[in-house]
Amino acid sequence: MLILFFIFIWFDFTLACSSRFPIVLVPAFMSSSLHIKSNIPSSVQLPSHCPHQLEGQIWLNLKDGIPLNNTQCFFKYFTPFWNNSNKQFESLDGVKIYYKDFPSIEGISSLGPKEEPIVQRVLRVWYKMIQHLKRIGYKDKKSLFGLGYDWRYADVNYNNWSKKVKEVIESAYILNNKKVMIVTHSLGGPMALQLLFQLGDSFCEKYIEKIITISAPFIGTIKALRSFLSGETEGIPVNPLSFRNFERNIDSVYQLMPNYQWWNDTILIFNGTSYSASQMNQILNLINETKDYASFVYTNAMNRYPINWTPKVKLYCLYSSGIETEVLLNYSTSFDNQPIQTFGDGDGTVPLNSLSFCKTMNLEESINIGKYDHFGIIKAQKTIDYVIEQSCKTT
Repeated sequence: MLILFFIFIWFDFTLACSSRFPIVLVPAFMSSSLHIKSNIPSSVQLPSHCPHQLEGQIWLNLKDGIPLNNTQCFFKYFTPFWNNSNKQFESLDGVKIYYKDFPSIEGISSLGPKEEPIVQRVLRVWYKMIQHLKRIGYKDKKSLFGLGYDWRYADVNYNNWSKKVKEVIESAYILNNKKVMIVTHSLGGPMALQLLFQLGDSFCEKYIEKIITISAPFIGTIKALRSFLSGETEGIPVNPLSFRNFERNIDSVYQLMPNYQWWNDTILIFNGTSYSASQMNQILNLINETKDYASFVYTNAMNRYPINWTPKVKLYCLYSSGIETEVLLNYSTSFDNQPIQTFGDGDGTVPLNSLSFCKTMNLEESINIGKYDHFGIIKAQKTIDYVIEQSCKTT
């Protein structure tokens, strides 16, 4: 009887909602599945077992051991290099990395390939939220869109992502005769705000109803700094130093570092010397291998849009806390070893000062929904219920 009652309440709520806003989902760092298409010139040297021609899913593809037991090929294909003449990171000659499913939700629902159903179940990201949205009538590429991107880059102009997103939002608006609701997770929050800052107030007022940011690292993370200094594997069982060169050469890591303008605390102790976030450029210059570009890339990333800027649309901010999160790194003599970490409050990835920075912005509501980790929050029923509630437009 109790089950029937809750079914009735849920059914009554869905009927009570006369119409819903179309939703676009903007995923986090490492949370879009990526494909590769390569025709690498024979003049480019590769490890002997790595083919010059390749097509398929590269992130993640456990069937081919990418990146677990095929790290040489993976990092050769996937690591950008710095082009000092045009001041940009670029892919290896002949390599194209892209989000195949744009603007479908398929490539963000799970990171696993369709041919690997077990892996696909294990690597579900937005899956639970998407399933709940589908149950109340949302349809892929009609009223629900996945704005996946090459997460190695946090510049919305890379690979014409901003142009493609603009077209999706305009199309969703026309198709549904309603403004669009943007839901972001983690890095997706700064990406969306950077995009709307670029598109301007008139576009926002016409096409965007509201934005919900979930676990957005508004002023960065210590974890990104550690990944640059000594490597971070994101749970993948490989040597952190194997990942470090890759992480030093992807734009998104710089975007996720502590913001020198807004982060007030000491973030690093190296060889007995303390550094605050205002000294980020000095920290980056401690690494000889990236001295030619690291400071330039970081400064550019920190100034893509005013961090405390709020678009002329309703902004809602969800985050979680109660989990130990690194707030200070202490290295004795070498960055080749992992540091002694000091922990504070946060979601296990982003410290609370960065998550709650939205409170300083002109927003409708900020909610700390409780003790969930950085990825657990988008699977939390509280979060899903909140998104569904906000999606409803009553007449």
